[in-house]
Amino acid sequence: MSKLKLFHIFQFIHRNKTGYSNAYNKNTSYIFVSWTLIVHFVLLWGILDINFHSPIIQGLPAVPALQNAPAKRLLLFVADGLRYRTFIENLPPYLKNVSRYEGVWGISHTRVPTESRPGNVAIAAGLYEDPSAIFKGWKENPIDFDSVFNQSKSTWAWGSPDIIPLFTKGNKGTIHGKSYPSEWQDFDGLQNNMLRLDSWVFDKYLDWLDNKSHAAKHMDGIIFFLHLLGCDTIGHSYKPQSRKYIENLNYIDQRIKEIVHKTEQIFDDKSTAYIFTADHGMTDWGSHGSGSTDETETPLIAWGAGVNSTGVRYDVDQADITPLISTLIGRPIPTNNEGVLRKEYLRKNDVYTAQALLNNLKQLSYQVIENRILHCGIGDDFVDWRELKLNKYIWEINQYINNGKIMEGIKMAEEGITLAKEYLYYFKQYQRNRFLMYMTFMWIGWIILLFLKIVGIPRQEIKLSLLLLFDIIFVISLIVLIIRYVGSSGYNLRQLSYGLFTAISLWLADGRHWISWIILASAPLFIWTYTVNEKNRIEGITIGLFCPLSLLSTSYEPLFFLTLAMHLLHWPLFIQDNKFDEMTDNVLSSKDFIKAAFFMLYTLLCFFGTGNMASISSFDPLWTQHFITIFSPFIMCSLILFKLSIPLILIGCVSHILGSRIALLAVLFLGDCLSLPLMYYVNPYGSWLEIGSAISRFTIAITLPCILLIFHYLSYPLMKFNINLFEHLLSEKEHII
Repeated sequence: MSKLKLFHIFQFIHRNKTGYSNAYNKNTSYIFVSWTLIVHFVLLWGILDINFHSPIIQGLPAVPALQNAPAKRLLLFVADGLRYRTFIENLPPYLKNVSRYEGVWGISHTRVPTESRPGNVAIAAGLYEDPSAIFKGWKENPIDFDSVFNQSKSTWAWGSPDIIPLFTKGNKGTIHGKSYPSEWQDFDGLQNNMLRLDSWVFDKYLDWLDNKSHAAKHMDGIIFFLHLLGCDTIGHSYKPQSRKYIENLNYIDQRIKEIVHKTEQIFDDKSTAYIFTADHGMTDWGSHGSGSTDETETPLIAWGAGVNSTGVRYDVDQADITPLISTLIGRPIPTNNEGVLRKEYLRKNDVYTAQALLNNLKQLSYQVIENRILHCGIGDDFVDWRELKLNKYIWEINQYINNGKIMEGIKMAEEGITLAKEYLYYFKQYQRNRFLMYMTFMWIGWIILLFLKIVGIPRQEIKLSLLLLFDIIFVISLIVLIIRYVGSSGYNLRQLSYGLFTAISLWLADGRHWISWIILASAPLFIWTYTVNEKNRIEGITIGLFCPLSLLSTSYEPLFFLTLAMHLLHWPLFIQDNKFDEMTDNVLSSKDFIKAAFFMLYTLLCFFGTGNMASISSFDPLWTQHFITIFSPFIMCSLILFKLSIPLILIGCVSHILGSRIALLAVLFLGDCLSLPLMYYVNPYGSWLEIGSAISRFTIAITLPCILLIFHYLSYPLMKFNINLFEHLLSEKEHII
């Protein structure tokens, strides 16, 4: 055999071996990427689940109803989106007079997320839902826990179709509710009739008084719930400091005066209590959902039967409204209530007040016991010393009441309630530290594995015993967690897009019906008309995504996007040779580490450059005005998520040009090292600013590297697919024929 033939044979074997090696490396890379995403998802889910879980416990015993209640009925007015600052600076005449001479008033402090569902749940049920409950939906998901409406003998409710069905759907027939059509909640159509939403609610109640009140004239323990959406809708459209917002507030004031006069005239027994409040506030720019003062401070006014009439200000937590409602009408406090009865809102410090506070203490004690059983795994036959102390308080309070020492009993009840709240917090947080330890072991093991992979240390050089130890710790931690938390034509598909975009932006055409959606759907087609040349394709992606981003923006976001794209196109590494040698792609170099740091910086800039996930809860209808104006949470949320992802899509596309596989792993390594200490700062208690900041820092640190990795692979079709390929294939077919 000649030397030339031998050379060709060896060359053939080498090529096949190299091809097999490359294919094997690619398959291994895909497996590792999949495993990476799973690990990050498990950690993120675990940390959030440790700190944020539903406070609802089913089957809790209810405290008995009180006898001789001061009020037979109660009217609850909830002005959706009415912030305290605007209210107090523009006090309407009737409510001003009531707060000063006929009742008690103050600030009701809400919690984040400052949205309608959790706000109304806190008012009616006395608990703060897990923040993730806002994603459960609205009218499709009824309230699955106890509330003052459930405990009342009958409740009649009128208001928004997004709120009233929460309490009426699935109830046992004691709650009767009606809502106006959802089409009325049109931020744009509101211009035609600014007061229609609230006037409908008031008119329905007056109609009920005229035609059906005779059946409830001698009933006690009943509630009328009037949900008023006008301030929220007008605040979104015209902002809470606008003249229209204040006009709506004054309109509410006039109609409440009419309602109270008509109610007192119909029932004529001085046995009606009234509460006026709001579910959340609003920022100066017309949004809510976060924890600013304007969003968490709402007005509270109580007057009527059984209510103190000193006109003095007493601030409360929003959940404290629930035991106040239950006490005024003499009904059991909802079983999952966390609110505290404020005796300052009651007219007399008598036996009834002492018994009401005792019921509040008992109801909180039941929760302490059940949380101890749930989180500590200790059965009913065991009694914790904290429970013994609460039982002693209950016994002594009963003794004071029976002996006529009412003030002593009231004072001791307030002390016992404070202790019960502390004990409840202790048992709810009992398992947190232990699971944080599991998460720490898991995360350290993952970081070590990632480090060994990116530095290119062969597995054979590591002691097998050390590897076995890491594997055991990692697998055990994972199992514990799982068990516990079960062309030219393109230049034309381009002129049309620009023209339509300009017409919509200048309001020369109404794009809400179909034009804006066409621009959004055709963006990939527009991008695929560019050649697969890397620089040309990046330019096409920038131009193609600019139009839908601009239609979803109200401020500087398009300018940021263009600036980012221009910087990426002129990045010095862009014009260098970016083809990596297969033999060096498995070892981290200083050049790769620099690229990883830059990619992390770009991803952070993208995340904050057009807003972040908080933008979804701090909703502004102007963002989606070119696509939809009727309130639809799912569609609006999807559009905003797409807007936030557009700059990240651009970074993912650029990573195909500037980044090697090992550089992407280095990005993961940097993010994971950063997220390890941040997980200890995630805590469901403290100031809401601190809670939100801690969650944001941890979530950003752990998810952004994964986001970059996901967009790196998802952006492959945008970089490689070319629509002109079909024309080329068709022309070849015609040539063959």
